[in-house]
Amino acid sequence: MINGSKMKEGMIQLKRLVKKNGRHLLLYALGLLLASYCLVPSVRAQTVIDKMVASVTNGSRATPDLITYSDLVWQLAIEPGG
Repeated sequence: MINGSKMKEGMIQLKRLVKKNGRHLLLYALGLLLASYCLVPSVRAQTVIDKMVASVTNGSRATPDLITYSDLVWQLAIEPGG
């Protein structure tokens, strides 16, 4: 654990560093922010492939069957009146 005098000394050194290199730290932080902003759109570009509509179980199996939106669309395309 850090005692009070070491912590105070560390804070003084940090203040001196910021005072001496404030402009460099600001430019570094701005560059880091810009770089992280450029990477964000690639992470957000995920699309939903299919949506779960319902889960059906017959009681004999532990895992239920899933009915998806694309299953319903295919069923309507195969049997439009059914």
